[in-house]
Amino acid sequence: AETVQEAWGGIDVVINNAGVAAAGTVADTAMDDWRWIIDINLLGAVRVCRAFLPMMQAAGSGHIVNVASVAGVVQSPGMASYNVTKAGMIALSETLRGEMAGHGIGVSVVCPSFFTTNLLESYRGPQPGVQLADKLMARSSLTADDIAAAVIRAIDKNEFFVFGHREASVAYHFKRLLPGLFYWSTERAGRKLFGDVVDLGDGDK
Repeated sequence: AETVQEAWGGIDVVINNAGVAAAGTVADTAMDDWRWIIDINLLGAVRVCRAFLPMMQAAGSGHIVNVASVAGVVQSPGMASYNVTKAGMIALSETLRGEMAGHGIGVSVVCPSFFTTNLLESYRGPQPGVQLADKLMARSSLTADDIAAAVIRAIDKNEFFVFGHREASVAYHFKRLLPGLFYWSTERAGRKLFGDVVDLGDGDK
């Protein structure tokens, strides 16, 4: 931040994009893995915001972009630690939105579904999770460039939520309008999708 201030005299856009991947349930994910993913996915963004917000506040302008995931909206069973960090990124973004509005600083949070990235290079968890994630990424009709273009449009229009994928937007509104049905369907879909990756029990109790 000091280098940016000295070289450029300030900054216009900060994008918190660093992230790692994990699979596992609350019960079977090791505490070291919880600390690892929270420290990078969530606290990494907090540190960057704390470093750059003072110069943005002094300028009275700028935009923060936090990259979350549809996993922050749809907390599928079997992705416990990843879900928590991405939901935390949404909460961080919502908080910043309220805190920074009076300073002239915009905030956007990006919540796409699966698309091809190098995220799995950092993966921790059961090995079948890698094959599943690869399969889901390959299905996407959108690329990283498509998501980047959506982010640029959001910054230009000062839009808060950036979904990119239609299914991510549908999931967000489904959860808001019909939460009971949403949770029921998420549990069933998660059991079907991740049942071979983590231990989700034998079925409904």
